[in-house]
Amino acid sequence: MSASPLLFEGVRLTLAREGSSAIVSLFNPPHGYFDAQSERELLQALDLIDGEDGLRTVILTGREPGVFVRHYDVGVLERIGRTMQERGLAFSPEAPPPESGFHRCAARLEAGSWITIAAIGGWCMGGGMELALACKLRYAQAGDYLLGLPEVQLGIIPGGGGTQKLGRAVGHTRALEMLLLGTCVGPNEAARIGLVHAVVPDALAHARAVARTLDGRSPEALRHIVSLHAMAGQADAAAGMAAERGAFSQLVVRPFALEAMADFNGGRRSFPEADQ
Repeated sequence: MSASPLLFEGVRLTLAREGSSAIVSLFNPPHGYFDAQSERELLQALDLIDGEDGLRTVILTGREPGVFVRHYDVGVLERIGRTMQERGLAFSPEAPPPESGFHRCAARLEAGSWITIAAIGGWCMGGGMELALACKLRYAQAGDYLLGLPEVQLGIIPGGGGTQKLGRAVGHTRALEMLLLGTCVGPNEAARIGLVHAVVPDALAHARAVARTLDGRSPEALRHIVSLHAMAGQADAAAGMAAERGAFSQLVVRPFALEAMADFNGGRRSFPEADQ
């Protein structure tokens, strides 16, 4: 395939257009973490996508081999927790903080007028998994890597929508166990439990093929399907997201979480391997 015209090139992502598809390629070598700069650039890319005529699909993928988004930068989370602790900031599920840039990214991926497809070519945990869960379709490339939400292992919880969205993918009973244990799974198990729609040889190539198929469908019919499908699972999504933000902000200042994150950032702790 010939090179696609770049609409945006930043230090954390590129945005290109291929016909009626936009391709957002995330990167942050060497680890593939998501951070505040990633948030700013993804929001900028989504602004540009909103201004493009005739777009039907947005494909979110990772540019580095073997990585979608490994997870949110735990070093950043530790600094946030320590700053909140020093300033005496207190939040709870009943008194949550305002939405962050990450929340706005995920919300726009989920609510956009285009169909979002996550082409997962590798490691996809924590914030990376939450970005993928914000997409309407998810395809995982065959390989030796993990997907999931391991935050509880650091004394915190998923703070970008994971507690609210995982159950929609895998069912509430299974989601509860995965969240409590911080379970991460390989791509084959992810497909078996519904975390992704399929395991494929090349996630980006498959996402492009799905986008071409959707091009042949009625745009109006697709919009109605997406809208009605979202309505079927709604209770009070905004309240749930707000409670999650509050709980995350309450936990991130606790000594257990700060010590665990410091150990992780100092190389003394890692997310354990999980069943593939």
